[in-house]
Amino acid sequence: MRKKTFIPVVIIAVLMCLAFVGFKYIDSEIPANATDSNEIKESTPADAIIEGNSNQVTKIVPNLGGVSLRDSPEKVVSELGNDYSESIEIDNAGIIGEDIIVWSYESGIVVSFGKTSGKVIKVVSESADF
Repeated sequence: MRKKTFIPVVIIAVLMCLAFVGFKYIDSEIPANATDSNEIKESTPADAIIEGNSNQVTKIVPNLGGVSLRDSPEKVVSELGNDYSESIEIDNAGIIGEDIIVWSYESGIVVSFGKTSGKVIKVVSESADF
């Protein structure tokens, strides 16, 4: 009876040792000169490009068809026009935190707004024209 319990205990102990050694190996791959997470460093935003000297930063806002995240419906109409079909998607799961108004253009671009915020939260294109 002791052999039946001894073998699983040994197997579990060996697996735990291997896991411990594996984690130890992963931790040892961190470079010795890694920066301290408490250090405060200046950095440029991910969507900014530095031109010329480091004091001159030109911010480039990514867009699709002239529409960027957080744009207003008026800005979208000025870029894409009034020829869209509108639908509403209910946020039943509460993932986004508000219902979504969806404008679908025949040109293949779909713009989604937060119903409460009134801002663009998603832009999708099915066309290579954008």
